[in-house]
Amino acid sequence: MNIKVGIPVRMFEGKYAVNPDYIVALRKAGADPVVLLPEDKLGLARKLDGLDGILIPGGTDVDPVLYGETNQGSEGISEIIDALDIDLVTLAHSRGLPILGICRGLQVMNVALGGSLFQDIPTMIPEAHAHSHATHLVSIHPASQMAGHFGGEITVNSYHHQAIKRLSTLLRCVALSDDGIIEAVEGEGLTAVQWHPERMIDRKEQFALFEQFVETCKKP
Repeated sequence: MNIKVGIPVRMFEGKYAVNPDYIVALRKAGADPVVLLPEDKLGLARKLDGLDGILIPGGTDVDPVLYGETNQGSEGISEIIDALDIDLVTLAHSRGLPILGICRGLQVMNVALGGSLFQDIPTMIPEAHAHSHATHLVSIHPASQMAGHFGGEITVNSYHHQAIKRLSTLLRCVALSDDGIIEAVEGEGLTAVQWHPERMIDRKEQFALFEQFVETCKKP
């Protein structure tokens, strides 16, 4: 059985692109990645007919208009990519397709499902430690699925300046950094992390995120 996982493109210097690290991680976990381009919602719905799951990768910031705020530090906004991600999350979730979100993927999942974001951690949460180009500890909730392969505490990479502010009612926080930033969430068919496990698939516990996601995609 070929497990097909859709992964939306990102915009880089005016061109559509996909980071190959995600492709490598999905293939190693036993899935066939399917690149998804921007199109209308009806077209995306048709694309989902042949998919078993969706991975929403990292990228630039989500337009704060989508959660009812003015821009207070959001960068690199792309209306086209925002629409692609938001539509994929809402369509896939309505169908019960598993979704894995990574970095921006966590943030856009939260926004698509009714949550909001801190637009710039350094200015909005000055007591927080560095989250951009850093490493730090994350505590995992013992009752979460993630605790099964991470245990209680891990060190993660960190490449973000935004974070979840108002958590969607469809998600639950399952990991926190030691300064209180939400680092991972879970929901019905939903998993997302704020760090980048695709850069650490040589570590068994990080690769397990992709393995578990692909296993979830196999379920009827």
